[in-house]
Amino acid sequence: MRRVVLALLTLLACEAPTGSVAHEAPAHVSNPVAESELPVVSLRKEASARLAIEQVKVQSMLTPATRLVGGEVIVPPGRTALVTAPVGGELREASASLVPGSKILRGDVLYRLLPFAPADRDLQARATREVSAAAAQLQAAEARVERLSQLGADKVVAKRAFEDAIAARDTLRADVEVARSRASSMRSAPLLSDVALTIRAPSAGVIRVLSVSPGQAVAGGTVLLELVQVDALQVRVPVYAGDLAQLDAAAPVQVRALTARVDEAVSASAIAGPPTSMPERATVDRYFALSSS
Repeated sequence: MRRVVLALLTLLACEAPTGSVAHEAPAHVSNPVAESELPVVSLRKEASARLAIEQVKVQSMLTPATRLVGGEVIVPPGRTALVTAPVGGELREASASLVPGSKILRGDVLYRLLPFAPADRDLQARATREVSAAAAQLQAAEARVERLSQLGADKVVAKRAFEDAIAARDTLRADVEVARSRASSMRSAPLLSDVALTIRAPSAGVIRVLSVSPGQAVAGGTVLLELVQVDALQVRVPVYAGDLAQLDAAAPVQVRALTARVDEAVSASAIAGPPTSMPERATVDRYFALSSS
């Protein structure tokens, strides 16, 4: 039996195909080193502290899933104040810092308004007549003072009468100056009053819209600027309607600017807002209140 088996193996070996080629190994390692012979580096405590190497225990825990979406910072309703002109007139700028984005405090002077005077007929003629009448009265008063001065030197009139004449003359001089000033104002600006109204900021805030410029004539009720209060801003976030069921509507969120780092985010809490949406994008708006700090 042994001879038959050996013969059969010999026969099979002789009949093997001559065209078979041995396969090469996919990789070759030169100078292999056993794992037990690898060098071991031991660090002292000072070296570990300098390299910030620390050993901690790995723990398994559940963390809530978060989602990054875009939003818009808005001014909540009722936090916008419109400053209007109380009467018609010409604006005179009282503050050089009136530009969009400027911070305004409550009570700051925004504009000075010169109201329009009533458009009566013959204003120029009346102003000229007042100047002429005041000048004539002043001339008569000066003549009376001169006569009383001569009579007083002769001790014919009392000193009290002479003093009253001087007071009347000085009063008429003031009337002449006022009449001449009014006539000059009539010639330069016949429709403007000589009394300026002061327009102050009703509340503190930031100028968002500036609608007029100094020197402009405005009618009563014209909107001069729009003042917004930025101490309680909100964030409007459009959320895809299919994700609403997966989100916690009452959970706080972290808000940061597009160019800010992750550690610069601020906390915001969910609040009730108007039912707004964008049907063409299948989004529903959610509102969050930013911290006033």
